[in-house]
Amino acid sequence: GEGAAPVATLSVAFGRMGAAGVGITATLYDLSGGKRGLLPPAARLVLRGGGGGGTSNADEWEVCEERAATLSFEPEHGDVSSSYRSEMGLLDFKEEVVANKIHVGSSDTQAASLVGGTYVRQRCRGTTVFGALWKREAAGGSEAMWLFVNPDVDRTGPDHLVFGTTPTYRDGRAFHVAELRLRPNQPVLEWLHALGQAALTDGKVVDAPATLLEWRRAPAVKLLEEKSGLAVEQRAASAGPPTFVVSGLSGGTMSKLRQHASGGRLAILAAASSAAER
Repeated sequence: GEGAAPVATLSVAFGRMGAAGVGITATLYDLSGGKRGLLPPAARLVLRGGGGGGTSNADEWEVCEERAATLSFEPEHGDVSSSYRSEMGLLDFKEEVVANKIHVGSSDTQAASLVGGTYVRQRCRGTTVFGALWKREAAGGSEAMWLFVNPDVDRTGPDHLVFGTTPTYRDGRAFHVAELRLRPNQPVLEWLHALGQAALTDGKVVDAPATLLEWRRAPAVKLLEEKSGLAVEQRAASAGPPTFVVSGLSGGTMSKLRQHASGGRLAILAAASSAAER
């Protein structure tokens, strides 16, 4: 009703999806808890153009359940390449490297199933944040998975290292599967550099806490079409400007229209139900 506080927000994106696909993504966020800051998605609807496969093939919503887990990162010993800061020519970081190949695992069976595997740094990463993009090697028909940086675009908070089913942060959190929860004093670039140093020395395993985003189908969640509401109809006029009839307005809106009607620009045709603007 009028003056009521919003309890949810629906974000709809359409067009490019992932590396080369197209589609529509609807993401629902729950505002009822009063939480401030970055909100996790509550539900999603993913429709891919051309009937392509993916995490959500059917016209069906999925709800998100968050769960904490610990992931292990083991860099391939000796396999490194220049970091983003080194490639940009920053002299203070000219010797900085990152791991080219990372083995990801977890003692949590579900976490290992979702994101476990060997990730290889991609050479084509020109539009990737900090040049940080690793793709999971295909194994046993596993779903495509990427490791990349999800930046804080307005630079008021930390960046996050995430696993997603598309290789770009622009597709949003609806495609995230896991998000690392690094310490506030350990920025993403420093963490990646430390992993690169481990690859140069002993290749030891580095553990990191993470939040899993587990998606499950929820047939009960649907978009309902409003059967009644605002309607606009154009009426034919033999002379003069065209007439449009607007119906379905609330009593409060009609009252405001009456207050501001002047100069013959607005004529009230029926109380609390329709108005015509000439």
